[in-house]
Amino acid sequence: PNSFMVSFESSTPCHGAIELKSPSNRQTQVHSGQKQASFQHILVEGLSDNTPVSYRVRCMTDEDVPLYSDWYTVTTASTEAEDFSFILYGDSRSGHTKHQEIVEQIKLATQEAPARFLIHTGDMVTNGYEEWRWQEKFFEPVGDLLAQLPIFSAPGNHELNQHQYFDYFPPFYENSYYRFQFGQVEFFSLNTNIDYTPGSPQYIWLESVLERSTAPWKLAFFHHPPYSCATMRKPGDLNVRQHIVPLLEKYGVQLALLGHDHLYGKTKVINGVQYLTSGGGGSWLYDGRTDSNNVHCSKAYHFVQFWVTDTEITWKAIDQNGTLLDQDQLLKQSFDE
Repeated sequence: PNSFMVSFESSTPCHGAIELKSPSNRQTQVHSGQKQASFQHILVEGLSDNTPVSYRVRCMTDEDVPLYSDWYTVTTASTEAEDFSFILYGDSRSGHTKHQEIVEQIKLATQEAPARFLIHTGDMVTNGYEEWRWQEKFFEPVGDLLAQLPIFSAPGNHELNQHQYFDYFPPFYENSYYRFQFGQVEFFSLNTNIDYTPGSPQYIWLESVLERSTAPWKLAFFHHPPYSCATMRKPGDLNVRQHIVPLLEKYGVQLALLGHDHLYGKTKVINGVQYLTSGGGGSWLYDGRTDSNNVHCSKAYHFVQFWVTDTEITWKAIDQNGTLLDQDQLLKQSFDE
């Protein structure tokens, strides 16, 4: 509600700062970084809640030459529970052109119905250790969008737990799994590329935070689907099904958001949990097939937009041409009963 973090990279180390534009445009407020570096994560604090803020990045080189980004606007969160929207997609990987088309459709959708943030379910690039892929395949298509729409990510297997991922997605994500609250929803982001079996630090953490959660809605997001729509990957990740799914069911998680399979997939509600796979962010697509658990499978590049209220979560899956693939909703009353 009162802060946001700006993460940026420069081609040479510099002294970074974030400039905020005043309403009158006559002066700027400066939030300076603490060091000279190429990767910087600067927290801007002391803001009003639910307020648009115009900002830009300033970098001073050793020669005292200022380098500036464009001006962008981001809106702080509300202190009150509110209806809100967010965006989901995943598996952008190597598909620069298709990734760009998805990003353009997200921009159009959020102009009509503003979203608060974006969730990416992993496999942002094909090889997490190759810097050029981050630049050309991920940030070139999505950079301007992320300058105005905060991102929350879960690492995929193609990030390979490489340091580049953690350079870009800041170290306050403890152990690469984390939780956050927005409005009526508590989100739980997992790293299914590291140990999540009973007794592991991630498993102990997940059970602890789920047990303490009192949020009306609980949503988990991670990379590997326990129930797969993809023909080549059926029936799904059995380790996730064995170890993570029972915790989701026991503690009342209503919706799990996934990637890994390059398509759009939706299960029926299984023991109180519905699973939604969004892996059509740019990489080549997989064939899909419905079965007793999976009720919708679309081989399509796409993103998903969600709308959350006290009583329902609705969503629309949209392809790269702006065509509706699927729309559905979860009603809170049915879970309460």
